Amino acid sequence: EEALDLLRGEGIEPVLLEGSDTLHRFYGRFDERTLDDVDLLLHPSRVGPAVRALAAAGWDVPAGERWTHWVRSSHHVPLHGPGPIAVDFEIHWNLVQERRYRLRVDDLLDRAVPVEVAGRKALRLDDHDAVAHLLLHHVSHYFDRRLKWAFDLRHHVRAPGFRWEVVG
Repeated sequence: EEALDLLRGEGIEPVLLEGSDTLHRFYGRFDERTLDDVDLLLHPSRVGPAVRALAAAGWDVPAGERWTHWVRSSHHVPLHGPGPIAVDFEIHWNLVQERRYRLRVDDLLDRAVPVEVAGRKALRLDDHDAVAHLLLHHVSHYFDRRLKWAFDLRHHVRAPGFRWEVVG
């Protein structure tokens, strides 16, 4: 919540991904779905300002070769929050590695829809984009698949107006 406030204060409107979105919409209580980290999608041009703002607030940000590794080989960068409770974030500039799959981030951001989390306005992926993301996430995490993603998928595909043809 503090990070969302900080980013919005900088004029950065993140798109909530995965559990950050589904936990608040589909599950009745906070303990019904685990969160390993908080995933946020930003326009690529907003990643630098977001990371700088979080670093200034005490977040641990990869530096030097670690930063270069994440930027060159991935589609997100991990950050670790300050404070007594460890909070891990992943700031995404894409949903998948660009060399593996072709996704237009601008299109995803254009289709993002409003959501409220803990009284804070944010954005989430359209349900069709969220399903595409979950499927790609599942394929790219061949080494560490999670059953919770299947439950999230079930919730998305039951949403009014959902059509597999749109995902395709």
